[in-house]
Amino acid sequence: MLAMPDRLAAAPGAANDWRFSVDTAARSVWNETLGGDAQAYFLGLDVHRVFSDERGDIGTLTLQPYLTRLVDMPMYPPFFDGPNDTELVFRIFNFNLTRYGGGRSNVRIGHFEIPFGLEQVVNTNGTLHDYIHGPNLGVKADWGLGVNGDLPRFEYEAAITRGSGNEWENLGSPYIVAARIGTPRDAAFAVGLSVFDGRVFDRSQSDFTTRRRRVGVDAIWTGPRIGLQAELSAGKDEALKVRAALIELDLDARDGMWRGFLQTRWLRREDPGTGANNDSLGLGLGIRVAPDNHWSIDLQLDRNLRQPVGMPLATMLSAQLRYRT
Repeated sequence: MLAMPDRLAAAPGAANDWRFSVDTAARSVWNETLGGDAQAYFLGLDVHRVFSDERGDIGTLTLQPYLTRLVDMPMYPPFFDGPNDTELVFRIFNFNLTRYGGGRSNVRIGHFEIPFGLEQVVNTNGTLHDYIHGPNLGVKADWGLGVNGDLPRFEYEAAITRGSGNEWENLGSPYIVAARIGTPRDAAFAVGLSVFDGRVFDRSQSDFTTRRRRVGVDAIWTGPRIGLQAELSAGKDEALKVRAALIELDLDARDGMWRGFLQTRWLRREDPGTGANNDSLGLGLGIRVAPDNHWSIDLQLDRNLRQPVGMPLATMLSAQLRYRT
């Protein structure tokens, strides 16, 4: 589902109204290689308000804090302390000032998704559906300051962020500069160009950062019931070349009750010792069923078709039950 950009004008009657939703979910993950079952539990608050006065809109506030509990989760984001941990996760937590740019130059401050590739256009928060920001860029959303807007034929967003993701970290002085410009996302066909440069926080490194640089292009075609998405990027981690690609086929039910997708993910990294290419190739098959505006069920099967030497192939099955008020 395409994300609704908050820089657009609010619907009539929405100005100055607070909207609150309680969002809960339970997720179970089974991994063939690591063995056993793992769980994750989410309890969040989704707050939205468009501030306005007699002169028009001032800006949009979006707050999404989620208390997240992991149980025996072998693969977890770096801001968790281990496979059994509870953290407050800020999915989106920002204010977008729209008063002074007429929609063409808004200012966003807070925690928001890095403007790069499909992740900045398609709303996957709270679902099993995901793209390749994690393995490719090392961070999905970050604290910072950005500008965004809609021009007659293009939309854009550019940002300077801390480079440490969910938590504000100063070790190693991380930072990210990223930008995406593209054709309007609500068109049947949309294409975008992205750039990314920074030092992403990484506790495994002696200086606590990894230098990452990327240039990418993404495209989305949306038909009546079928859609196609693609993202290609190239760059370096420190001095090592990195290439990444994603292709996805989407299928929607006629009544809108479910959506299925088939996704292929490819990542190539240059080996630091030999200079040879280490390829990862994965396949994802998922379905999301939403019988009403409150309940949803997600099922996803992921399979590694190719891994770097020494890493086993694996199959992972995930399921999630979600309820929003």
